[in-house]
Amino acid sequence: MRRHPFPDNDTLWQDVCALYEREGVMARALRVQDSYGLCLTLLLLGIAVGRRGIALHEGAVPALRALIAQQYFQVIAPMRMARRALRDSDPQGYAQAKQLELALERNLLDQAAAIWRGRALWNAEEAIYRNIDFVLDAHAEDLPDAAYAAAGNLGKMLESG
Repeated sequence: MRRHPFPDNDTLWQDVCALYEREGVMARALRVQDSYGLCLTLLLLGIAVGRRGIALHEGAVPALRALIAQQYFQVIAPMRMARRALRDSDPQGYAQAKQLELALERNLLDQAAAIWRGRALWNAEEAIYRNIDFVLDAHAEDLPDAAYAAAGNLGKMLESG
């Protein structure tokens, strides 16, 4: 079977945004993110490339873990907390912080895509769910089963059409 080229970063960002904008996804995805401290951008990236039959090779999990630690936990998550604190008190600051946060998330996606591109498994069975598991494994070794179930339910919601 001929494989298609790995999507460029603009296409991946568009795919992630389109998944997020589907009816009912934003609220569910934000609950998963906030309940378990997960990087929603990478979770949606895993689903987006999984829908194309592309799975991350398990050997890339350490690189993904380092990226999450350096970019998500140290930069994006604190930025999100600061932005949310501005919601009611400084609408202009909130809007500026939201744009910065989106730029940081896009940068994170670009870096994660480079990891995926270098360690991709093509035409992988259950690619969406493999990717979800690897993304969650890269977050922490002790996430509760409920985090995997919630992320899997999000994947199930987005696996088609």
